[in-house]
Amino acid sequence: MNRTFFAFSLALWGASWACFVQTGRAGTFTLDPDNYAPQTDLRTIDPNVTLRVIVNETFPTPFAVTANPDENNSTSPHVFGHANVPFWNENRRLEMNFNAPTTNVQIDFIGASIFSDYIGQLDVYSGPTLLFSYQTPPLGDNEIRTLTAYRAGGDITRAVAYTPVNGNSPFMRLDHLVYSTVPEPSTWCLGVLGLGGMLAFAWNRTAKPQSRSVKPQRH
Repeated sequence: MNRTFFAFSLALWGASWACFVQTGRAGTFTLDPDNYAPQTDLRTIDPNVTLRVIVNETFPTPFAVTANPDENNSTSPHVFGHANVPFWNENRRLEMNFNAPTTNVQIDFIGASIFSDYIGQLDVYSGPTLLFSYQTPPLGDNEIRTLTAYRAGGDITRAVAYTPVNGNSPFMRLDHLVYSTVPEPSTWCLGVLGLGGMLAFAWNRTAKPQSRSVKPQRH
């Protein structure tokens, strides 16, 4: 291998490495309200996920997702809240929009009533398509259940957590979001690799010795 080709290969390797570092790394991340002061706006505080309060799939609200103190929590002392209240129900849902494909999403549901049991629900989407829904069993006061959604293909782009109507005026708490992301190569990254592959192929063709016919010599 001559020096020019070696230098080209090294430069291509460096560009590829920088490309994948630029587009992010796979990993498991935690967004916990306990790590922030009360009433901190959590909507875009994590660069990997955007939080939003919605009524349903087509009706967002102007409320901020905040860190709210509440005695019904899983990690103490804060839970996810909105509009100065710590609860979630059928008409106040916590939407999580992930900025990279996600393999795993889990969030804690906490019951908050001594008079009735609440049921929590986690809906998981790939784009507009609902992949599946999980529900907790009925939870009593300060009873905690973690719902986990897992997709080996890493195609989760959005999740919604809330308390569906069950006839008992549900006001469940949500706490401690954990998720795992898979980075996507950007367009320019793929372009660098594609161009490098074509140049390497062209170099390989021109570097091959050309065969030529040799006339036999007479003795």
